[in-house]
Amino acid sequence: MAVRTGPAHPQLVALVRRAGWITAGLGVVLLVLGWYGVSGQSVVAEQLPYLASASIPGAALLIGGLVLAGAERVRGRAGAVDEVTARRIAELHRLLVEPVPEPGPAAESPPESPAGSTTGSTVEPGPAADGEPDR
Repeated sequence: MAVRTGPAHPQLVALVRRAGWITAGLGVVLLVLGWYGVSGQSVVAEQLPYLASASIPGAALLIGGLVLAGAERVRGRAGAVDEVTARRIAELHRLLVEPVPEPGPAAESPPESPAGSTTGSTVEPGPAADGEPDR
């Protein structure tokens, strides 16, 4: 099964965009109706049916409709890569496939600690950082 990557049929794009705007419009209508129903109720228990039946589905329809309305616009830009991005991708690919040098015999011995380093040394008891003696 081949995946089609070319532009979609213009009539289909227009139909999906129109359906998206209609769906978003229905979502706005439900949100307004839910808000109107909730605003007339002072008890929270009486507000919940308006939230469940109008506001939540209205928000879902609004978001879904906007996704449908803008999907082809985003899809049209998805395949476009500008020159700067193409250079960055090529550089990243070059860095990722660059061979890593094998460790030599010098890398197998443990590294020596620099002068004044506290690696491997013991700490002498003494006053703590706050000036209090250790107990």
